Amino acid sequence: MRALAPLLGIGAAAFAAAAAAAACEAFDDGGSSDGGVGDGGAGDGAAAPEAGPAPDGGPAPDGGTFCSGRAGVFCDDFEQPGRGLDGGPPPWDFIRLTAGPGITGELGSTAAMPSRHLWIRGSPKPPEAAMLLKAVPASAPKLRVSMRAAFDEILGQNGAVTFARLELRGTGDRVQVSVIREDATRVRLFLQTFVPATPSGIAYGKASLDIRRPYEIELELDRSTPAVRLFVSGAETAAIATAVPNADADLALGYSAYGTDCTGFGLHLDDVLVTK
Repeated sequence: MRALAPLLGIGAAAFAAAAAAAACEAFDDGGSSDGGVGDGGAGDGAAAPEAGPAPDGGPAPDGGTFCSGRAGVFCDDFEQPGRGLDGGPPPWDFIRLTAGPGITGELGSTAAMPSRHLWIRGSPKPPEAAMLLKAVPASAPKLRVSMRAAFDEILGQNGAVTFARLELRGTGDRVQVSVIREDATRVRLFLQTFVPATPSGIAYGKASLDIRRPYEIELELDRSTPAVRLFVSGAETAAIATAVPNADADLALGYSAYGTDCTGFGLHLDDVLVTK
């Protein structure tokens, strides 16, 4: 497996400046600089971690699925018979479909991710849309959200898409993971925190990712450090030193697009597992 090339000079300050003049949706970065723990910057030239053996969301050899026998707070591999995005049935508590023209969210499969998964596509200037919400207890010392994700070409050079977010109830706090396009074949993740009691932060992933290739992505709240961390295929790629309050949270999957170059995107999300 080949190593991926380094980032083509997209710095946190340059992107924040471009996004501040957003035409699609305001980008609120809290007015902060990179709040990373260690080196979470974009220009370190590190090779991308290889995508580890991600389990298929479909039936396993023993007749089960990805979620069978998993000890966690919550798990969904989108394989349940009769599942749709029209408000039922569980395991998601709430399904919000406010998609605008040219935006679709469905359960299906593609060449990028052959197993059944949540497949979201958007065209220029979408509002926040196609969001799945699930209440999860967030009072543990660590809370980790794991999923498989693949990305089609994401917007343009000055646009980004948020695809996973933890919103802490009653606090106004949230942490989220977004993706920005580097070039025609590569994207980069970035981590953001919005915690009123501490400075907001943004930290870019250390390596670029191939489009249309599944990766295991994990968002972790660690109150012992304290920090919010982002992992790709088991390797830490970004972190922000911040204390996240003890409060139940809503896990939101879907997207909100922002930036000055909103030219369309596609997201593929599968095997969502929440553990303490």
